Amino acid sequence: MIRRLIILLLIVGCEETLEPQDCAGVAGGEAAIDDCGVCTGGTTELTPNYLQDCADVCGGASKEDCAGECEGNATLDNCGVCDTNQDNNCTVDCLGAWNGTAVLDSCGVCGGDDSLCEDCNNASGGLNVLDCFGVCGGEAALDSCGVCTGGTTGLEANYLKDLCGVCGGDGSTCVDCADVVSGEASIDDCGMCTGGTTGLIANYLKDCAGVCGGNTTQEVCDACQTSVFDCAGVCEGSALEDECGTCDTDTTNDCTQDECDVWGGDGHPV
Repeated sequence: MIRRLIILLLIVGCEETLEPQDCAGVAGGEAAIDDCGVCTGGTTELTPNYLQDCADVCGGASKEDCAGECEGNATLDNCGVCDTNQDNNCTVDCLGAWNGTAVLDSCGVCGGDDSLCEDCNNASGGLNVLDCFGVCGGEAALDSCGVCTGGTTGLEANYLKDLCGVCGGDGSTCVDCADVVSGEASIDDCGMCTGGTTGLIANYLKDCAGVCGGNTTQEVCDACQTSVFDCAGVCEGSALEDECGTCDTDTTNDCTQDECDVWGGDGHPV
């Protein structure tokens, strides 16, 4: 009996404790199934969720832009600047250098100093150029009316401008209602040309009630305590002027717009 117990103890003592296997079949391993259903980590040498895109979609195609924003619009230009503004992307100069400063001189030489050119007098490095009249070193130039004037043309700059400064104009665009160039006369509330050189005071046809051609006397105006007159010159009256210039107290006869949006008209679309 004792012998059997000793043998049993020896058998139990020799048995190894078995650890559970991970998803890679490694006993006691650290590999595990990630969110995409792939066995990663542990001895797999795979990073968990390596199949996810930046939007956490397994097998998705979303990518981060250069600023680290998922599905962002920022791009990296040739000078290493990352932003969403395409207008500030660096450019290449005539030497092929990105963000370089070399430019073509007037002789067509990249980075040149104009010393290799010949001017219109065939002088190397000369500065004379043809003016608009074809004269080398001449002073003729296009004026603001687009005409070649000055220099040897015999034409005065902007000779085509009228008194109003309009090229080819007839002087009518800056005359006032009294036909005075740059005058100050204007049409007043009564439709009269007043002010400026006319010698007429604006709205001189208004009576004291403010009615053009009205006959309200100053005595009546002085008696109106509120000094509020309607369009008919009645103190605190109820007459109103409609869109066609008719002044009365009857609102039912006010003019209306026709189908062409003309007040008092009778037109209609063709």
